[in-house]
Amino acid sequence: MAGMPWLDPVSGLLVSAFVAKAGSEIGWAALQEIMERAVPDDEIRLAIDEAAAATAGIVRTNRLRTRRMGPYELVDLRVEVDPLISMSAAHNIAKHLQNHIQDAVPSIAEVFVHIAPAASAHAPEASTECDELMRPHAEVEREVRAA
Repeated sequence: MAGMPWLDPVSGLLVSAFVAKAGSEIGWAALQEIMERAVPDDEIRLAIDEAAAATAGIVRTNRLRTRRMGPYELVDLRVEVDPLISMSAAHNIAKHLQNHIQDAVPSIAEVFVHIAPAASAHAPEASTECDELMRPHAEVEREVRAA
């Protein structure tokens, strides 16, 4: 422009700053996704808690982790069930919870449920550690053979 030779370089710097800002924002979002940062949406966590509360057989949930994969969320959580039910019953409870969560939040692509026995009235002195709640194999085998 006539009489303003400094305007072209300043304009170029301004456009470069906007491009650098946009690039850094996109790069930061991509880095957060690659690092599997937790999904900050409290509504998703609330929906998961409500689905767990509505699923029969779940004593409590903990270790809930959510992360994003593209447009979808992935969920990992640990559920505690009665330590005296069978593995197939515990698996059915976990499957029902998976279905409840995915029905409640369609953007959740995968739900991985870790099953653990809970401390209960059947074993009040036991903690929530699996090794302390499970009976020894030999004891279970003797009980099965005696039946």
